[in-house]
Amino acid sequence: MSLAEWITLLFVITNGGRVLAIVPQIISAARCSQGAKAVSRLTWGYFAFAHLTASLYGFFSAHDLKLALIFLGSFAGCSLLVIVVSWKRWRHREATRIQRIGKTPPVLAPG
Repeated sequence: MSLAEWITLLFVITNGGRVLAIVPQIISAARCSQGAKAVSRLTWGYFAFAHLTASLYGFFSAHDLKLALIFLGSFAGCSLLVIVVSWKRWRHREATRIQRIGKTPPVLAPG
């Protein structure tokens, strides 16, 4: 194999693995009962956008279907994570609001 072929193989392995590496983060966010506060939607949203632009580059500029599909997979994974975190935060916010509404206000002793 030539150096270019080795580099291509390394690229496919590492960037294909990145798609799989997002899965534990998605699972962790989905299981979090505190609204997945530790996950930055801004960061992962930016990653999603960057992967989308890389995918578009692969399709339209480089005319490289493998490159485009790898980055499209990363885009999908990052986007799914942002959706899961947004949903978990909404659910947590709603549960907190319902708990606040359901509680009776504290009774103050006459003073």
